[in-house]
Amino acid sequence: MKTLLFVALFCTFAAWADWTSEIRRDHPRLYVNSDTLPEVRKYAFRHYPKALETLRKEVDALPEHPALEFLTDRFECVNGKIKYRKPYSQGFQIVRRIGADEAIKCATLYLLDKQSKYHAKGVAHLKMALQFFQWCYEQETMVEWHTESRINASIAYDWLYNGMTDAERRSLILPLLDNIRKLQPGGGAKFTRCTGGPYDGNYGVNNLAWFAGLAAFGDGYDDKLAEELLQKAYKQNIEMMNYRDKVSGGTGLLSAATHGYSFGAYPYATFHFLHCMESATGKNLAAQWTQMRQYPRWFGWMQIPKDGELLTYGIGDMAHTNNRLDTGMMFTHMAQSIHFYPECAPEARRLMKQLPARDRKFQSWFPFLPFVLTRYNPDAPSAAGKEAKLEKSACFPSFGLVIMRSGATQADTHALFRSGALYGNHQHYDENSFVIFKHDFLALDSGSRTTNMHHCNYAPQSVAHNTILIHQEKEPVAPFWKPWGSLAEVSSETVYSHGGQYRTTGAKNLAYRATEEYTYAANDATGVYRNTKCREAVRQFVFIQPDYFVVFDRVKSVRPGQRKEYLLHVQNEPVELGKGLYRADNGRGRIFQQTVWPRNAVIEKVGGPGKQFLASGRNWPLPGGESVFKKPNCFGQWRLQIRDAEESDTVCFLHVIQASDTATPAPVAAALLEEGDTLGAAFTDRSGKRWEIRFNRKGKITASINGETL
Repeated sequence: MKTLLFVALFCTFAAWADWTSEIRRDHPRLYVNSDTLPEVRKYAFRHYPKALETLRKEVDALPEHPALEFLTDRFECVNGKIKYRKPYSQGFQIVRRIGADEAIKCATLYLLDKQSKYHAKGVAHLKMALQFFQWCYEQETMVEWHTESRINASIAYDWLYNGMTDAERRSLILPLLDNIRKLQPGGGAKFTRCTGGPYDGNYGVNNLAWFAGLAAFGDGYDDKLAEELLQKAYKQNIEMMNYRDKVSGGTGLLSAATHGYSFGAYPYATFHFLHCMESATGKNLAAQWTQMRQYPRWFGWMQIPKDGELLTYGIGDMAHTNNRLDTGMMFTHMAQSIHFYPECAPEARRLMKQLPARDRKFQSWFPFLPFVLTRYNPDAPSAAGKEAKLEKSACFPSFGLVIMRSGATQADTHALFRSGALYGNHQHYDENSFVIFKHDFLALDSGSRTTNMHHCNYAPQSVAHNTILIHQEKEPVAPFWKPWGSLAEVSSETVYSHGGQYRTTGAKNLAYRATEEYTYAANDATGVYRNTKCREAVRQFVFIQPDYFVVFDRVKSVRPGQRKEYLLHVQNEPVELGKGLYRADNGRGRIFQQTVWPRNAVIEKVGGPGKQFLASGRNWPLPGGESVFKKPNCFGQWRLQIRDAEESDTVCFLHVIQASDTATPAPVAAALLEEGDTLGAAFTDRSGKRWEIRFNRKGKITASINGETL
């Protein structure tokens, strides 16, 4: 075993040595090099003449001798340190120009146009940027969360390198290396900053070592520090790429399912690494790591169209103000996907056309990107031929997502079921929960990612989701992170769990089957509840095309009296239509839910002013109180909670749910099927087809749909 370990370590270091020997010694080497530069120039002038002209006007308007201009109305100095005036909290917000973004624009024109005036202006702005970076360090404040300006600074240095004197290079690269060194964990910085790593977005200060290390490698200014930074960053990026491939598993999902991350900054780290490895060593490694090959498919499944916008399901750390899918970076991500994986072009181009018109353009963080993606043809026509048949269901096992739909419009039914997440990044305690949309959000994740204790003690907790609660006296509340800039203070108040789960991973997907007529999934969430209260928590979820859901739960607590509750969160107050039957409307959408079992179910409505987010013995209001509900939102202001009046240790819940529009006066009639140790429901859909779905109350987790055993 020791011999094998030694061999593995030896191979790792040997691979590192081999890689550094292949790094180009000339400049530029970040994103472009002397071999690819002619093609980049040709590509840029052919495909982006208007963008280049706009860039020239912008750069020509920049001052030749820039100086930092502070916006003094946005901060004040207290005891020699700056104090931000709300809503400002990052250094870039309190200066007119940082300098780094301006430097990369100048450097881009210098590479493309070869005009010395752009070189001189770029160097001047880069010097200003380094002054600002050092000022922020001394003031113990971050420059910006995602570090894009410092990435641009490293690339600008690399691109301006050939026109500088030795003294100019030294005066720029040494402060840049030193600043990035100090920002690394253990490097001396003691203030809040995004560090980042291989298991998240990798867009923090840790990965700045990649760009600065490559820019300075082997040039004789501080080779030791440059190689230390580069070695650390290389290993981190390899770890990131391997991890993302493992999480993706060929699905395109990266290391977070929450849309603000998955479709926001996360993809950049993958693309940065692939671009720079190719430009610095000549190796295109896209075939080795394929996490972005199916990325367009993942994006396609997470979107719900509505009124010209794209919405998403609202899972994980989301504000739920409107559940709008932020697509500002998606054009850029799709173009880069095509650049590295041309086989994904048809799907990527189709999705690019679906983006809101305002987002059909490159995102502004890295202004040079449009000009260097030479394998992406912006003028290529859409793929000819018939569009592929619409899939009705998909499973993304890494984050336990089963997504279902009847079609691709807002009038169709869209649903998501949480079923056995293997990873928990930015996820909630929401195994076995579901979301349903038709015209609007009908069954939803409630609460909001925000800046007070609502963020910790309600929104991520199980009580905020359409899942099962198992109550235990004085159970500790599941811990959750406070957002950066949080208003939440550490309180002496003891908060107990409101019957929720305590882990984001540990559930097991038991089954997944999809046909043209139905989708079936089963999930055992027993492992995410504490074993002091839960012996079984299994949900079987059936979607019958186009609008019907049958949800069956088997729940067993450790002791009788540990109350077990089924939850359904809706936006507006539910209306009782009959025994066990409720209706709730939202916009043009309507949801019906019938409790088929237990027979003696106790159903309670919770919500309304001052009670929207009741949990753990109190309401957890949003910042702004009741005024926040005056604006359109997806906070989910009401819930139905259902329990068995007997409160024995074992209970089954059986519900039939129908999604519809507000013109539908009543749902299909659901009948109980009870025979031996099976429970089920029968109904006739609107096309006249009869459905019978049965489940085992105990023993083997199985189901039958119209006589077919699953």
